[in-house]
Amino acid sequence: MGNKTAALIGCLVVAACAGRSPTDRDMDCAAIFAEVQANNANLQQMGVVGLVIWPFFFSADSQGAANTEETAINSRQQHLAALAEERQCVVPPP
Repeated sequence: MGNKTAALIGCLVVAACAGRSPTDRDMDCAAIFAEVQANNANLQQMGVVGLVIWPFFFSADSQGAANTEETAINSRQQHLAALAEERQCVVPPP
């Protein structure tokens, strides 16, 4: 595993652990839904970018890093869903 990949994974692990930030307790429903939408966009972009970049990094461990980032985002999404439920947020219309 290259140094860049190891650094990326390290950053993602730290970000995942920081997923429950002190500012979470101050988030209102609008902020929660805005972050959920941004995370959904990131997940969609990762899928598209992963398909475009994959041939260039065939021998790299980019898939493992992508899976780690996806796992971190999904963990954050679950936490945000719990916050929304705790605050009794109503899902906005599409």
